[in-house]
Amino acid sequence: MPSFFTRLRTLFGGPSTPTGPFPKIGIIGEDSVGKLALLRHLSDTPISQYTPDINVRNAEARLGTNHQLGFDYVVVNLSANGPRRWVELNASLYADSDALVVVVDFFNPAELDTLRYHLMLSVRGGGRGKLDFYPTVKKGIPWLVLVNFKAEPLVGLDSCIPETFPRAKCAHQGGQPADSWSQQNKDEAKEQVDRLKLDELGADWV
Repeated sequence: MPSFFTRLRTLFGGPSTPTGPFPKIGIIGEDSVGKLALLRHLSDTPISQYTPDINVRNAEARLGTNHQLGFDYVVVNLSANGPRRWVELNASLYADSDALVVVVDFFNPAELDTLRYHLMLSVRGGGRGKLDFYPTVKKGIPWLVLVNFKAEPLVGLDSCIPETFPRAKCAHQGGQPADSWSQQNKDEAKEQVDRLKLDELGADWV
């Protein structure tokens, strides 16, 4: 199986020895789904924090870079519970991305509807009402949907994350390696991705 890094470079067109400005990849999803663990694995620079407005609590992003791949990364939390300004600011942090990685928590499918809602806003904008201004992502960029089968071990055990795609190959459930999971588990993961209905949004996703 090709390494995660090679697959990422192929999908998003990043050269191995970049000479120009680095493409920006947005890593988005609900809180505590493994986005930061993924960034730690992908970035070869210290992770930094960026706050666009100090007056808006928790409106922030985590930033990293991989010089070998030639990518800049931004990690942003999505949530339907935040105030309008918080939601809009967080959306603006990844709206200019050249590609998106959408991280889904396999064990929390209830969040899929909220995630789907934010992805819809990211493509179509807010229209009228509470979110009348919602930054939209670039049209035609590639999207990668990553189903995380277990976020918790990845936070403290970076050695558990191999250079493989999908990341679930190293995750564990109840002490059992993900390689031993049944076809039913894989089918359920596919159903979760299908619930996002990315085709209806016109997203170029894999």
